[in-house]
Amino acid sequence: MRYLLIPLIVYILYLIVLGCSKYIGISTTQAKKNLKTYLDREFEDDVSFKHLNRFFNAATMNPNIFSVLIYNTNIPEIECYLHLNLKTILEDAVLPLRATEQLTCQEAYQASKQRYDARQTVIAALQPDFDLQFDYKAVNITLDTQPTPEVLRFIMQRCVDTLNKYHTALDHYDDFEVTITTPEQPQGFVTFTLEDDRQQWTRLPLQLSVNYSNYNPLLARLTRYALQQIASLKTPYALAERHTIYIDTKTMSRAAWVQYLDDTSVDNTTQGAWINPQKGIYVIYFDLDSNFIYRGTVLTETNDTLDYTETFALIQSALTTEGIAF
Repeated sequence: MRYLLIPLIVYILYLIVLGCSKYIGISTTQAKKNLKTYLDREFEDDVSFKHLNRFFNAATMNPNIFSVLIYNTNIPEIECYLHLNLKTILEDAVLPLRATEQLTCQEAYQASKQRYDARQTVIAALQPDFDLQFDYKAVNITLDTQPTPEVLRFIMQRCVDTLNKYHTALDHYDDFEVTITTPEQPQGFVTFTLEDDRQQWTRLPLQLSVNYSNYNPLLARLTRYALQQIASLKTPYALAERHTIYIDTKTMSRAAWVQYLDDTSVDNTTQGAWINPQKGIYVIYFDLDSNFIYRGTVLTETNDTLDYTETFALIQSALTTEGIAF
């Protein structure tokens, strides 16, 4: 009987290993070897890879899928983050998570290469006027001198027009955060968002960069003023973390600090429907050059009933009336 049990146990262990193997997947060493063989065979460019990790989860249920960053060795900016089945990559290079599109690893890399070429075209087109660099969702503009309001408006418009000219080629259907630096403000002078609607980018209002050299002392001054003013209001307000400093594009000195206010009487710790405590908006109008505060005012105490578009329209109307041009 004992001699019969030994082969039976061995057979059971074989079945267990066989059943588990499909959930274990190929080794990381073999995955690297397969990927290198594939890249050497299929790519004309000198490419490499890094950040190789097994991507096994409940959604894929495939232990042979790995996440990896493939990049051009000579131009690292040409890169693509992919999920690949590295067990079958030598026979089938279709991206497993995008199988319905039949998109291959090579096609994803070529798309990244075309985006890089489009960005270089934009940079070259703007080079006579100013230096522009891309960093994924960020655009950085470097100026040699402190711009006048007229020059700054020209730069912003040139940036928007040129990017929109190559909107399709850039293949970046998302917003861009643009920062302008100057010799006086090398860490950041002003910023603006280019909002994408999948057809073009639209410039949103100009803001003071949080990296502006005097930003923290200025913010402290504005905060003290606001706390003094809202203390007399009937509603017990506290300053919310959400705030923005808008800059007048006509003067570059007139500015407005838009600070959201939380109603501290709102209690969201108990069970029940969540209540938006961000009811108030307080605006301080001041001069950026001298830090002189002209005045502060409560813009609304019913912000919790407004959507984003309504709130933005309210702010834009108030600032325009005050003479602050977006």
